[in-house]
Amino acid sequence: MKKYGLSYKFVAIPAESEGIFLKMPLWNIGTEMTTADYLCYIDSDVCFSDASDISRVEEAFKDYDVI
Repeated sequence: MKKYGLSYKFVAIPAESEGIFLKMPLWNIGTEMTTADYLCYIDSDVCFSDASDISRVEEAFKDYDVI
């Protein structure tokens, strides 16, 4: 099996949270696990229509903490 620099963290979901999408806690877990300088969460309904969009996001992180 190849390693692609991915880490896995098992998080048990308590029975009272079953069926609830826990976006914020998952974001916090991702934030705790990364060593990246920038962290950009993209929702499933986001589509980059121009190949340079991601470069503009990277540039924006130089001036803003949250985009």
